[in-house]
Amino acid sequence: MEIRKLRPDEMDEHLKLSQYAFQYVMSPEELERAHRTRKPEQLWVAVEEGRIRSQVLVLPLTAYVQGRKFAMGGVAAVASWPEERRKGHIAQLLRRSLEEMKERGQTLSMLAPFSIGFYRRFGWELCADRIRFTIPRDKLPPRKLTPGFIERVDPAQPDIRQSLQELYEEYASGFQIALSRESDWWDDSVLRRKSGHAAIYRSEGGAAEGYALYQVKERKLTVHELVYLSEEAREGLWTFFGQHDSMIDQVQFESYKGDPLPFLLPDPRIEQAVQPYFMARIVDAEAFIEAYPFLPGPARSWTMIVEDEHAPWNDGSWELAVDERGKGSLRKLSGQSADNGAPFAESAAAAALSGGIGSWTALFTGYAGPRELLAAGGLTGPAAELKALAERMEPRMPNLMDFF
Repeated sequence: MEIRKLRPDEMDEHLKLSQYAFQYVMSPEELERAHRTRKPEQLWVAVEEGRIRSQVLVLPLTAYVQGRKFAMGGVAAVASWPEERRKGHIAQLLRRSLEEMKERGQTLSMLAPFSIGFYRRFGWELCADRIRFTIPRDKLPPRKLTPGFIERVDPAQPDIRQSLQELYEEYASGFQIALSRESDWWDDSVLRRKSGHAAIYRSEGGAAEGYALYQVKERKLTVHELVYLSEEAREGLWTFFGQHDSMIDQVQFESYKGDPLPFLLPDPRIEQAVQPYFMARIVDAEAFIEAYPFLPGPARSWTMIVEDEHAPWNDGSWELAVDERGKGSLRKLSGQSADNGAPFAESAAAAALSGGIGSWTALFTGYAGPRELLAAGGLTGPAAELKALAERMEPRMPNLMDFF
């Protein structure tokens, strides 16, 4: 079995496997676009006797963590032909992908799982949920008179798209693991997938403060994306949706778990469906912690044990130190002695915080807190120590508005 990158002349074979595995048929236009946008150097393949047996695509993306941009490897198009499954091909491809992500400085990886349990075995853990609100027309937020106004726009116009992109980046930077979107991503993955209409909310002075991508069809208004930088903009956009009351019977809106929408509703007893959405894993723990912006406070350190068999550079015992400014660092302790000269196992093990890389990822990306992780057994160690560490992280909601 050969593990290597896809060759340009194998693109059609890759696309055939993707269509078979994910049960869809690409139109000639979609095939042309895939040939134009899909890059062979982003695809790892397992090849035997000259034929592709399995594949993994790694997209070079960027995600916000604690308001800072982190290089991220977006894993997608993971597939094998049925007769090639359960032979360990995907495991080899994922391990090689992690090695390359580390080499490229992608300290984080994310994916949409076909099976949560499968990817947990390789160190990925849940990082974001989505909630779908189905709101009957008579339970929509009350319409309010706001100082600003709504402008329906064409998002394909360069100046409008630029305005939407700027609004999105400011909004997304306030959440965990939201993507930072490049212009090409807007064209290929946002506007193409979230087709319909677009509206911008402008302040009384004309400044853009929010937008919505939405569709009205068969007496249902579907909100694909809602972004707002002020409460006024949020109220203005929901009032705009309410103005469609003669045209619709309901509004369907997908958002992040924790969205404050129910507090706007006169009667929040509506259909609310929560589903786990994406998974993430820290690729390079040392580099990730070096870039992670902790909150300022007294300088202190923790003993952190990481279990990561698929990225062995993470595996082992570390000293996690955070200085007064919130700058973090990791120092490997395995095989060393503690500062007082006593063996590590005697001096630090009792106070150590321990867990798999997936659980550590859930903590640092804000998906789960100390109480949940300790209760579930994902992390072990003194509760006071873990609580003290979590208090150096600014609480932010995970909110991933994209798919790949």
